[in-house]
Amino acid sequence: MNTLEKNNWLPFQLGGEKGIFIISKGNRLTKSNMELGDKPFIGASAKNNGITAWVGNEIGEVSGGKISVAYNGSVGSSFWQPRNFLASDDVNYCAPNVAAFPNFILSENVALFLCTIIRKIGENFSYEDKWTKEDMEKATIYLPADTNGIPDWKKMSDYIATLRTRCRSLLPAMRAVPTSATLQTTEWKVFPIVELFNIILACGDNQEKNLPEGDMPLVSAGKTANGIVKLIEYGAEGTEIYPGGSLTVDMFGYAFYQPQPFYAVSHGRVMILTPKEPDILSPAVALFLATVLTRTFAPKSSYDSLCTKKILEDSSIILPVDKHGTPNWNYMQEYMEQISKKQAQKLEAMQAATGA
Repeated sequence: MNTLEKNNWLPFQLGGEKGIFIISKGNRLTKSNMELGDKPFIGASAKNNGITAWVGNEIGEVSGGKISVAYNGSVGSSFWQPRNFLASDDVNYCAPNVAAFPNFILSENVALFLCTIIRKIGENFSYEDKWTKEDMEKATIYLPADTNGIPDWKKMSDYIATLRTRCRSLLPAMRAVPTSATLQTTEWKVFPIVELFNIILACGDNQEKNLPEGDMPLVSAGKTANGIVKLIEYGAEGTEIYPGGSLTVDMFGYAFYQPQPFYAVSHGRVMILTPKEPDILSPAVALFLATVLTRTFAPKSSYDSLCTKKILEDSSIILPVDKHGTPNWNYMQEYMEQISKKQAQKLEAMQAATGA
């Protein structure tokens, strides 16, 4: 695979007069003022290329060929926008600064390379510490550089092209493995969440930037890394350690199983679900339930419509049941074990295809 040597990367300013991008702020457009249409509206979302609606409005339309970056909500979520779009005021968008870098052509491959790095920088910010336009312009980004100290756009493009080719070459081996287990049961039933779980809203004031590093997970709002934003030594005064074997659901509806004790960020961002029947929550069952919760709440949760403790208390989920009409925990266990086995087969097929 094409590799990037670590010794020829240089720092560049992300924005500003000498930066690689001209960074602009999106415009506020409320739902009541949206017109139906076919233009993507980019919001503070980490999914669906940042698209939260399709609109027909013309005021605020931005030409395609730019990178959108959420500075609020899902902070740092960066996407290549190939076609004209509108951006909310929770989003900044980046255009090549050709005055500073005349040879900078923002192709799709170069954009995908840069999006990955921008997302990584955005991890230093959070829902509370928003990545404003001014802070983004001052940020430093490390990029492969040529012998003249200029970003090596061709190397970035070639690297992404190689990755794409490599991924396509793996598809036959991956397709040869069954991709999913089959849910054989047709008996499902609706269960109020409060019948299955105690729901706790994280308390105190745990702020990632103020806490020393350690080995205790700090869970916040996020769709990756089990919601963990940092490993800390201890929490802020007045915060609690929550028990392992719990589920967490964040304000955007993403649910995770937490196998070990953890701290959580408060301010309405994380809810902790502890089972009312502790013995039923094996890791496999917990992963099944986390998937059900995420698929129930994440699609309808956003910065404008948060998943709250009250919403969880008032909501239900659908689960497979046994002949007695109670949750079929054994079935969930066996189903997730089947999924795990098939994923292991897929990994083995990929390793065989790559010679790893």
